[in-house]
Amino acid sequence: MRFTPQILDEIRARLPVSEVVGRRVKLKKQGREWAGLSPFNAEKSPSFFVNDQKGFYHDFSSGRHGDIFKFLQETEGLSFPEAVESLASLAGVDLPKSSPEAAQAAEKRKDLYDAAEAAALYFEGRLQTSEGAAARAYLTKRSLSPTTQAEFRIGYAPDGREGLKTHLIGKGFAQEQLIDAGLTILPDDGRSSYDRFRGRLMIPIQDGKGRVVAFGGRTLMPDGKPKYLNSSENSLFHKGQMVFNAHRARSAAHDSGTVVAVEGYMDAIAVYQAGFKAVVATLGTAFTEDQMATLWRFADEPIICFDGDRAGTAAAFRTIDRILPVLKTGKSFSFAFLPAGQDPDDLIKQGGIRAFNQILSDAKPLFDVILQRESAGVALERPDQRAVLEKKLFDLLRTIPDPTLLKHYQASAGAALRDLFRQNDYRPNQNQRQNGDFRPPQGNWQKGARGKFGAPVINALPASMRADDTEETLLALLVEYPDLSRHYRPELARLHLRGKSGSNTHDEILHEILRVYDEDAPAIPAAVYAHLTPEMLPAFEAIHGSGDAQKPMGHVLYSRYAVMGHSPSGVFVERFLKLFREKLNLRQSQDELKRMVNEVSDDPADLERITALRSELHLMQERIHTSEHELGEEATLYLNAVENG
Repeated sequence: MRFTPQILDEIRARLPVSEVVGRRVKLKKQGREWAGLSPFNAEKSPSFFVNDQKGFYHDFSSGRHGDIFKFLQETEGLSFPEAVESLASLAGVDLPKSSPEAAQAAEKRKDLYDAAEAAALYFEGRLQTSEGAAARAYLTKRSLSPTTQAEFRIGYAPDGREGLKTHLIGKGFAQEQLIDAGLTILPDDGRSSYDRFRGRLMIPIQDGKGRVVAFGGRTLMPDGKPKYLNSSENSLFHKGQMVFNAHRARSAAHDSGTVVAVEGYMDAIAVYQAGFKAVVATLGTAFTEDQMATLWRFADEPIICFDGDRAGTAAAFRTIDRILPVLKTGKSFSFAFLPAGQDPDDLIKQGGIRAFNQILSDAKPLFDVILQRESAGVALERPDQRAVLEKKLFDLLRTIPDPTLLKHYQASAGAALRDLFRQNDYRPNQNQRQNGDFRPPQGNWQKGARGKFGAPVINALPASMRADDTEETLLALLVEYPDLSRHYRPELARLHLRGKSGSNTHDEILHEILRVYDEDAPAIPAAVYAHLTPEMLPAFEAIHGSGDAQKPMGHVLYSRYAVMGHSPSGVFVERFLKLFREKLNLRQSQDELKRMVNEVSDDPADLERITALRSELHLMQERIHTSEHELGEEATLYLNAVENG
């Protein structure tokens, strides 16, 4: 439904922002505004303000800002039309019918809502009769309390062909209404219609407003097929657009900041009964774009909880392909896996809600599950095998439509592949294990007396016989971590290097790296080497090391700084890169100071600039010294931990 500006303004005029917000946030008058604690972030001092004259709220803790419609969208997970309808009802504003046809369709839907509600009442009543004894026994076995049964309006469909049909026609409903509502089936062979649900435990499916729109019926027979039967789709019920228990989970999800999607109705009911209210279930389909949009209205990173068996893992893997094309900045999914052979109900019975919460706390981010799927069982000994994995992973990530998000996923993929390949380099393959001839890569980057950053002590060489170590190290890092380094391209392009490796200057090597960045966007060192101009290869061998059967790729860098050969964290690497960039910036500033001193005049302003630059250089030196000390300590601790297992 499209709402005119006049309608929206009338609703705003009748409902002060403080009245709408005040139903959820305790507000206190402060001058012309109202203040309260943020509904979006936990805080002790108010940073959330409401201004009725201007008609908006603003939350300084999260930066969120909007009017009364936006507030309901952000705090209750409503769509915009739902927010308008809710506030129009509160304000006493009648929303116009868009056309006679729309009014007729709305009246027909009302009739279907009435039929579905009458069916729910019928099923609830039959559960309490002698016919419902088997269903009640099943509920007892599942440990669902009478309170839970009543809250979810669980019922029973008797095992007869026309029990519901006869009851509802007796209430004044037409046969066509029952067919349209998915409650009865009309055969094509001319026979009379009959009940769709027979001999089943009945679970009402309710929409976002809590109205019954359909049913899920569970067989009570051990070999009954299908195990779960849903209502047929109709104008009220499109199973790909709905999630079970959404109307109950919405508020809890916004209060807790999370929502969990499980695989079945009974799983959701069991988790809800155990005290975790922000839980929903799919309706027997793979996740659809509409369902993901619903979950994202509840929380920025919903958790999808699958069984821990092979089928659950396969379901998670299939979901990835549906998520990536709709992924956007600020929205994602995590995946939690239950122990093999257990559903949420089993887990809660054995360990209580604490056990379920522990599973949720161990949920894997979307990217980790992507990498797990793409790398599972893949051989990585040969370059061609690694290239296949890299291409497959990056082709998959390119289905992400958000360019900013895609860039960061590609950076993470590059880092993950680099770590995966490096781990494989240190792992014996099957033939080597069988032949008993595996030898770890040899080299002085592995053991020996350590200096700064866990590096082995290198025999000192006269300055005239070696290139600038700072420059060589920075260049080697740019090759080792191209996915991180590309973010600093503008700053790197302004550097002026002095050294030389082989027949190439360091400036030439830097420009070659930047060229590869621009043309090929490599994610791993091997991709940098693959796109080098052939005559540049010796220089890259000298500063970084392409590796061979006895030495890993990057061995020259590792011989200077051993920690870099053991996959340090991305945060450590970024700080490491920053240190060497700052060293070169310091050198350029020192050159600038020398130039200024040589050209100084009697102008007091020149002396002031020199004094200011000297002070700045002193601070830079202090920062560099502190960074070296901190990184060195971290590297030593990390390497000790690696050696001690």
